[in-house]
Amino acid sequence: MHMGYVKRNLTKYIASKLFYPHELQKSGEINILKVRLCENLVDLFMKSLPASSFYRCIHEIGMRRLREL
Repeated sequence: MHMGYVKRNLTKYIASKLFYPHELQKSGEINILKVRLCENLVDLFMKSLPASSFYRCIHEIGMRRLREL
């Protein structure tokens, strides 16, 4: 059973499992870091990007053309 974050009038429709990562962070099992919007590499897979952002993302994840190897 999850403890904390029980404010019925504000969170009654939010599943308690959504608070599990917060509890793991609080206990020290995981460390959640904020990522600046311009540095979020997941955007490569989630949205259409301008060419400059696209090329920065593929470079950051290590994607290369065969002729560059």
